[in-house]
Amino acid sequence: MAASVQVWQAPELGWVLRASEGSGVVQVLDVRQGIKPLGVLRQAGRTQVLDVRVDAEKRQIWVRSAAGVALHDAYSGRVLQYQAGIEASPFDAHWVQRAQGGAAGM
Repeated sequence: MAASVQVWQAPELGWVLRASEGSGVVQVLDVRQGIKPLGVLRQAGRTQVLDVRVDAEKRQIWVRSAAGVALHDAYSGRVLQYQAGIEASPFDAHWVQRAQGGAAGM
């Protein structure tokens, strides 16, 4: 039996992001002209992706797992920032503002 795949879209960039169930890895694909792999987002200890959000302007991607939220560079996959223990709604406006270097800082 094949594993299910979670898929998110960033239509403003022509990107599709996908993660296999039970995998902590997110593949970033450019689908504007065929399918071109852009990046692979990994983090040590992440075994399942719960949700993602894309910052189209900065070309950065937040990946939420049960352990917390990681901010990745979309092309290199590098973890730019990590916040452990985020519960409930990690992508609320307050957290995103802090992650982007807003007034609350991080």
